[in-house]
Parts: sequence; structure tokens; C-alpha cells
Amino acid sequence: DPNTGKYHSEYVPKALGKHSIKLKHNDKPIPNHEYAVVVRDPSEKPSGKHCHLKNLVKEAPVRKPVEYILKTRNKDNKPTNIGGDDVDIEFDCDNPLNTPDDPAIFDPNTGDYKISFTPKEKGPLKFHIKVNGEEIKNSPFTLKVYSNIDPRKCFINAWSVHLYAPQ
Repeated sequence: DPNTGKYHSEYVPKALGKHSIKLKHNDKPIPNHEYAVVVRDPSEKPSGKHCHLKNLVKEAPVRKPVEYILKTRNKDNKPTNIGGDDVDIEFDCDNPLNTPDDPAIFDPNTGDYKISFTPKEKGPLKFHIKVNGEEIKNSPFTLKVYSNIDPRKCFINAWSVHLYAPQ
């Protein structure tokens, strides 16, 4: 409506799969208005209780990225082959300063997701992974984070002490 500046549009997908919606005005793209929409058969929606981590890393050094592959499965425990799900990771830390500040979830639209983060402090790091609001199989997980400093490889390069006395 040119009088109010508000517009209405509808999109009805005709096929299952991932669709990309890009809004334009006067044939020019509107910045930051691109949307991904996944249309799937409801029976194919992943069920958290059947989803699992393919590579369960149990130990990792401080300040080194950790990666997991999340495999999604539907309510019939069959692998899904499309992305677009609500995947979330939540950290359960006694000290909020230990919570990784860089968790990332990559969706290649295959039904598998790459989850990565970088542990900040030594000690146990407990985390939960959810798919579409439901915790996955065996969640929560605990990652043992260890110091990656080897004291046998530490040395003092030079040490000198200078004492100055007033004259």
C-alpha cells in the first residue's frame, strides 16, 4: 500500500525441500531480507530422542576448537536428508566465564549439522544439544577440558636482575 508503506505478500511452496525467499522493492533487493524456508513432510521432522552425535569428542585442550557432527533422524528412527531444523546448544557451567562465546552450528541442508565451539577454561564442560526443542540422545554431554601447556617444554630464555643503589 503506497499510502502506508506496508506491503503484504504470500508464498505457497509447491514442492518439499528448502526454499529461499528474497524480497525486492521496485526490482531491487531489500538488504537483510532473505529468508530460508524448509518444507517437509511432517513424518520426516527430526525427533531429538533419535538424533545423535557421530563423533563424540570426550577430551579437548583449552582454547582449541571442538567439532561434533549431529546426525538427525525422524520419529521412525530413519535418517533425515534435509536441514532447516532448530538446533541449539546450551552450556551448563558453574562459572559463566567458562561458557564458550563462539558456539556455531552449520547447516549444509543434508540432515547433518556441524557443531563447534572453543573451550575457554580447564575442567569439565557440560552441554546440552536440542533439535526442535527436544534433547538429543545421551544429552547432556560432558567434555573434559585439559591444559594444553606441557611444563616439560617450558623454559626461561634469559633471566637477569639489575639492582641500582642511589649514589
